[in-house]
Amino acid sequence: MSKIFISKKQRNLLLNSSIISKKEFLGIKLFLEKNEKITFDLLKDSPNGQVLQAVLPNLLQVAQSEWVEDQESPVIDLGDNYKIIGQSCSLCGKRPIRWKCPIKNQYNGVTLIVGSECAKEFGELMQLRFKHYLKEAERASKIKSLNERFPNISKIIENWDKKLDDYPIVISEELDAKWKKLGQQLTDIYHNFLNGKGKKSTYANISRLLEKRDRLLIEIEDFVKTNQSRPFSASQQLSKWLIANQKKSVLEMIKKDNGLITWKTAHRITERSFMSDLAQKFNVHLKSIGLRIEGLSSTGEIDYIFSLFDYKLKDLKFTYNYSEFVLNYGGLVFEEELDIPIRLYDLFTNGKLYGRISHETVLGKISEFTTAYRLVFKSFSDNEVIFESNGEYFLIPFREITEKFKLLMLNQDISKHEISQYLDTSSKKMTKRMYNLHLEAKEVARKETR
Repeated sequence: MSKIFISKKQRNLLLNSSIISKKEFLGIKLFLEKNEKITFDLLKDSPNGQVLQAVLPNLLQVAQSEWVEDQESPVIDLGDNYKIIGQSCSLCGKRPIRWKCPIKNQYNGVTLIVGSECAKEFGELMQLRFKHYLKEAERASKIKSLNERFPNISKIIENWDKKLDDYPIVISEELDAKWKKLGQQLTDIYHNFLNGKGKKSTYANISRLLEKRDRLLIEIEDFVKTNQSRPFSASQQLSKWLIANQKKSVLEMIKKDNGLITWKTAHRITERSFMSDLAQKFNVHLKSIGLRIEGLSSTGEIDYIFSLFDYKLKDLKFTYNYSEFVLNYGGLVFEEELDIPIRLYDLFTNGKLYGRISHETVLGKISEFTTAYRLVFKSFSDNEVIFESNGEYFLIPFREITEKFKLLMLNQDISKHEISQYLDTSSKKMTKRMYNLHLEAKEVARKETR
């Protein structure tokens, strides 16, 4: 039997290529069309045999370079029914082929359907591309197969980590860990199967894990029903806030506490609606000591704003750091024993006066109490207070003196001597002339800023 010079698929490739239709190669084209099998003996007996032996290999290289993968028609896996479909390869004629690889001539627009083996005829680059396409097509086929056997399995795995976000409250650490472990097991089996590393037991294992998932979802739903109405059950909205504000460690603490906010976590949560709700719970207990939380400070540190029930002290308000207050007195609302008793005196002492009216109320009390000194000037905006005694004037920071002697409002034992000594040692002393110049300068400054 004579040795083949060019194969059947190489002959068909040449005949479908643009290069062979050029005028100078018309004789070669006619020769190829006339002879289906191109052997060495055939060429030896042909008048142009030597020319054909020299030219055909070069023409074949050019022909191969004309073909690219057809971008409009992807590689298709014809599936288990490929034998029934009976697709044949346009080059070698093999029938049936499972992998349908469309190629297109860049110059004459001819499209051929070739099998995965014949795709190798088009150089290393084409081979690598088809190898990639075949791999992706095989992966797509496996995805299709899995989703037909297990409806929506791809979506279930894709959205696994988001599933617990659908519940209105934070799930406990125990259930959260079970869910993550199960999800990882299912994801590993799923991707191993798609990547060709699957075992015969893949379908059985997926089925088993999905059944386990259904049972775990029932357990999670029972947890939600039981805990949703509990007073300090952490909402999913709060969970999102904690993550957005770099407080994921607090969220993990809540999960460890069965999804509940406790005394040890509450002071770490500065979400405004939570702090406001907590204030209402505190107010139930604060009423007994004549206090109530009426709001949150909107500037600087996050503070609770307190007011007093005593009508005589109705103009008095003070702030207390939110986190410190909850850390010290959270036991009131979390029904745990306090380490330190809660007293109005301690809160007022350690808090800070809030607002101009509160400071002016305390200043009025100081002025009334210290008869040896006469209040002659006050400016809350400039933070200045001036007292006069025996022709001498004492300039002191407004907020400093009111903070220092605010306990007069609670009738605490502060002597007139203490106030006199403070004014004498902590103030800027002025003569009457200096005092008048000081006021004139302030008046000029006010006019310039108008």
